[in-house]
Amino acid sequence: MIYKNVAGQKVAVYARDLATGEPKTGDAANITAQISKDGGASAATNDANPTELDATDHPGVYVFDLTQAESNADMIVITPASATANIVFEPRSLIVFTQTIMRGTDSAALAATALTNATWTDARAGYLNELGSANIPADVDAIKAKTDNLPADPADDSDIDTQLAVIAAYVDEIESRLTAARAGYLDNLSAGAVALASVCTEARLAELAAANIPADIDTLLSRITAAVALASVCTEARLSELDASGEPAQGAPPASATPLTKLAYLYKAWRNLVKQDATTYELYNDAGDTVDHKATMSDDGTDFTKGEIGSGP
Repeated sequence: MIYKNVAGQKVAVYARDLATGEPKTGDAANITAQISKDGGASAATNDANPTELDATDHPGVYVFDLTQAESNADMIVITPASATANIVFEPRSLIVFTQTIMRGTDSAALAATALTNATWTDARAGYLNELGSANIPADVDAIKAKTDNLPADPADDSDIDTQLAVIAAYVDEIESRLTAARAGYLDNLSAGAVALASVCTEARLAELAAANIPADIDTLLSRITAAVALASVCTEARLSELDASGEPAQGAPPASATPLTKLAYLYKAWRNLVKQDATTYELYNDAGDTVDHKATMSDDGTDFTKGEIGSGP
């Protein structure tokens, strides 16, 4: 049974191999179908190739997905075919009479109601989920906490009177502490501010302009700036590079290395055991039992040639 004008529906067809008489499996890519609605002109189905249901448990069964438009008819004829030889379908044509979705005793289709996914979207369904107790905003709990503190009788102003009495007590205490002598101190501050204003004239403040700052202060600022720049360069990490460290490990010295690394290679070559014959130069490790670096040597009677230092042993 197919519902009229409803999306997401499927039809199944059965394929059989005439040569073997057995259900045909693994043929989905070769199967197509034509559809005719209400006896009208035939056209290819929107689902170009069906999906094989299950080659083991449902051999030979293939499923086409119908669009909503393909189900919008009272009679639908679907005729499958396979490009594979000797494949027939049972029945050869699938004739389906659609049925309008009923809602109770109302004949209006659910597809035209708010229950369709087009109207009853996931977003709108989510609004109802927000009404769950787990999703009630914390603001509501905060409002409830405040209303819980309201008096049982809103007309009862006793709590207000109590708070006013507390405020009045604070005012009395301030008045008792703000004596005439203390008020005089405030007056003196005011007079002092006036006196300060008379001394800190615009002319004197102008002396603090950049053009009037003594040259030695400029020098001091430049030295401080240089010291700050030096401190940013001479970090603890960089200073730690000057600490004692072991000799370079076995291997060919890199073409590009820090000055400290280069000095380490020179110190190792000056200090450690070296063996040399007519063809080979060998520089040993600190223990003197392993060749860490070596180079080829040659002398043709005219030129002495020493090759590039490579890795030992």
